[in-house]
Amino acid sequence: MNLMSIGELAKASGISIRALRYYDKKGYLKPDYINPETNYRYYSSDQFSTLNILQMFSEFDIPLSEIEQLEIKDNYYNIEELIKKIEQQIQEKLAYYQTQQMRIDALKENIKRLNYLKSVNNKHSYQDFFLLRHVVIKEFTLENPSYFDFTEMTVNLYDIAIENELTSLFNRGIFKININGEEKRFGFLEVETTSFTEKQKQFVHSFPEGKYNCTLYKFDTFYSNINILWNEKLAPNTLLIFNGLYDIVHQSTASNIESQRLSF
Repeated sequence: MNLMSIGELAKASGISIRALRYYDKKGYLKPDYINPETNYRYYSSDQFSTLNILQMFSEFDIPLSEIEQLEIKDNYYNIEELIKKIEQQIQEKLAYYQTQQMRIDALKENIKRLNYLKSVNNKHSYQDFFLLRHVVIKEFTLENPSYFDFTEMTVNLYDIAIENELTSLFNRGIFKININGEEKRFGFLEVETTSFTEKQKQFVHSFPEGKYNCTLYKFDTFYSNINILWNEKLAPNTLLIFNGLYDIVHQSTASNIESQRLSF
């Protein structure tokens, strides 16, 4: 039987010597022969099939500990089950990257909106139509909030989205609402509009579609007037949203804040 040294096998397979030693240590691929005098490892050509299986597990991020579930007997594996595992892994990765693409698209739209508003708005105030938006919210009761308070609230909103497996987007901020004379304040984080489970529906709210009266503020201008804007008394049945907009140059916070006011 022709045997290969660990170095020859590494060169022939493209798998590092370190990985081969790891497979040996964990019992996934034991050398066919170990020289008792030199302790050198040698492998047979028959072991290539096992090595190919290990490569597929590694390439598709399947835990190597699961290889025992596929082994029928020594060096014989259930390829049909392996294919199912790989297909499942691919679907999970596709779903993950599709979700990340949604988030990137949302950020691009946020930046695009600010660039558009800068290019066309010579007036301080304007109107714009918004479609239905889904958000997670958290009541915000502080009368004179600091920047740290808003940051802490935003972290809490992301935690709510993660805990309930909701896809968070990049539109976030604060809003006030007056319903029949009762006024409340909240932080919000927009989430992907999709079908929601019954559990998720408990945490998802919506901003109605409609034509909003808007004002664009530089962040510094907005923040210097935050107490005036935050403590403004709303007319009954009014929604006032303050949404962060991002510029093409990275900053530690949104470069602009857009207020969006709707009477309903």
